[in-house]
Amino acid sequence: MIAIPSNSIPTAGKSSANAIEVALKTAQAIWWSTGQQLATNVVTFGGYIVLARLIAPKDFGLFAFASVFTVLLQTFTDQGIPDAVVQRAKLEKAHLDTAFWFNLVLSFVLISILWIIAPFAASLVHEPRLCGVLRSLVWILPLSALGGIHQALLKRRLEYRTLGIQGFIGTLAGTLTGVVLAWNGWGIWCLVGQQMASVSCLTLVAWRAALWVPGFEVRLAELRELGSFSIHITAGALLDFINRRADDFLIGIFLGATSLGYYSLAYRLLLTFTRLVSSPFNSVAFSAFSRLQHEPEERSRMFDRLAQLVAALAFPAFLGLAAVSPDLIRAGFGAAWLPSVPVLQILCFIGVLHSVVFLHGTLIRAAGRPDWQMLFTLGGAATNLIGFCFVVRYGMIYVALWYVVSAYLWLGVDLMLVKRILGHSTAKYLRGFLPALYTGMVVSEVMLFVQTFFPGELSAWPRLLLELTAGASALAILHRQILLNPRRSLQAVGLIPNLS
Repeated sequence: MIAIPSNSIPTAGKSSANAIEVALKTAQAIWWSTGQQLATNVVTFGGYIVLARLIAPKDFGLFAFASVFTVLLQTFTDQGIPDAVVQRAKLEKAHLDTAFWFNLVLSFVLISILWIIAPFAASLVHEPRLCGVLRSLVWILPLSALGGIHQALLKRRLEYRTLGIQGFIGTLAGTLTGVVLAWNGWGIWCLVGQQMASVSCLTLVAWRAALWVPGFEVRLAELRELGSFSIHITAGALLDFINRRADDFLIGIFLGATSLGYYSLAYRLLLTFTRLVSSPFNSVAFSAFSRLQHEPEERSRMFDRLAQLVAALAFPAFLGLAAVSPDLIRAGFGAAWLPSVPVLQILCFIGVLHSVVFLHGTLIRAAGRPDWQMLFTLGGAATNLIGFCFVVRYGMIYVALWYVVSAYLWLGVDLMLVKRILGHSTAKYLRGFLPALYTGMVVSEVMLFVQTFFPGELSAWPRLLLELTAGASALAILHRQILLNPRRSLQAVGLIPNLS
C-alpha cells in the first residue's frame, strides 16, 4: 500500500495543521539529512584521499571526462519525471507505473546512444581507453532508473531518515569498492567500479524502503500530465549541466587529462562541501515547499529561515576552506596535487553563492515555475560556455575565475525571480546574510593568522589541525548563543518548530 500524503488547502489561521505538520517533518528530515550528509561526506573525503594517492592525476582526468557524457544522459532519467512525482499534488498508481516504465525504457535508449558515440569521445582526448570506460559506465543508466521513482516516493513522504541511511550505504559501498580495486592496481577502472557499486546499492535499498512494486498500469494521459511539469525540469537540468560541466569538457580537450585531473579534484572538493552545507536543506525544502503551495506566508517564512541557516554554514565553511586549502591539499592528497590549490581557492567563492542559490532553484521548481528556472539557467549556461571558450587557452585557473564571475553576474536575475514568487524585499533579504559574511571573514582570518604564525616550522598535518582548531574555536565564540541555549536558538530560525 502506497502512503501518498494529501495536499488539501488549509484553513486560515496563525499556522494551519498542514503547515505545522510540514514544519515538524521538515525539521526531522533536516536533522536526518544533515547526519547523512556528514557521514557520507566523511566517507567520500576519506575515499578521495586514498584514491588520490593510488591513482595518477591523468586517470582522474580521464574519468572526469567520461563522466561528462554519463552524467549528461543520466539527467534524463534522474531529473524531470521523478521530480514531477514529488511535486504533484494528487498522485495515483497509474502515475507511478507510467513514470517507472518510461524511465527504464528511456535508459536503454540512452545506453545505445552512448555506446555509439564512445569511440568519438575517446578520439577527442586521444585516449583509446576512454571508449571501454564509457561502454562500462553505460550500465549506470538503467541501474539508476530502476530506483529513481522509489527514491521520489521517499522524498514525497519526507522520509529522509531512510534516504539518509540509503545514501550512506551507497557511498560506503562505492568507496570501499574503489579503494580495494585501486589498492590492487586497477587504475581508472577502480573509479568505474566505485560508481557501479554505489548506484547498485542505492537502488536496492530504495526498493526495500519504498515498499512499492511497479505494476503495468501505464497510460499516455498520465505521462502527459507528468511530462508537462518534467519537461521544464529536464531542460533546466540539461542547461545546468552545461553550466557546470562545460569546463570539464573544454579543459579535457584543450589542456589534456592531467590538467583536468587537477581541476576535477578541486571541483570534487567544492561539491563535497556544497553537499555538506546545502544538500540537507535543498532536498528537504523541495518536498516542504511543494506541500505548502497553497500557503504562501508559511512558505515565505520557511524559505527565509532556511536561507539564513544555509548562509550561516556556507560563509564560514567556504571562506575557511579557501584559507586552509594549501595545507589541506598537501596533507591529504600529497604534493603531486598542489596545482589544484589555486583552482580550489577560486571555486570557494562560488561555493558560497551556490549553497544559497540552490535553495532559490528549489523554491522556483516547487512553486510550479520550472520554465523560469530553465530560462535563467539558459542565460547562465550561454554566458559560461562563451566565456570558457575564450579563456580555456590561458589555463584552468582562468576557467575557474570565469566560472565565478559568470555566476555573480546572474545573481540579480535570480533574486528578481525569488521576489516574484515571495514578494519580499530583496534588500532586506540580502541584509540577512551580513552576520554570516562577518562570521566567515573572522573564521578565515583566524586560520590565515595561524598560517602566518607557523610559516614553516610545522609540517602540513599539524599546521592544518591547528588551523581547523582555531577556526572552529572562533566560530564557537561567535555562535556561543547557540551553544548556551541550542533549543531556543534553533526555534528562532525555525529548525525546530515552536508549538507552545
